[in-house]
Amino acid sequence: MFTVVNEPTFRHDIDIHEPVDGGHRIQKLNVTFRLVPEEDGDEEIAMSDEQIKDHLRRRIVCFNDLGDEKGNPLPYNDEIREQLLARQDVRLGLIRGYAKAVTKGATGN
Repeated sequence: MFTVVNEPTFRHDIDIHEPVDGGHRIQKLNVTFRLVPEEDGDEEIAMSDEQIKDHLRRRIVCFNDLGDEKGNPLPYNDEIREQLLARQDVRLGLIRGYAKAVTKGATGN
């Protein structure tokens, strides 16, 4: 039996390819996402940075297991969300991670 959930959420680790001198460091970001039905405008190929941020805000419930540079835990809040959404590498990782999670098994070779 398929279970119908009014507001489905799911938690996934996504890869953030953070630029460092001479390359990239992959950091794992654990995100709780909200499964959002397709909406008008979300299928656009080219979106502005603000449209991308809005697209992600609708899908992000929270970031989990965050820490500062010294390893101290950081609580999730809107300020942290906006700080991370301001980074291009984080936005790209979030878009890829969400798309991969919701399309798993949709296509194959």
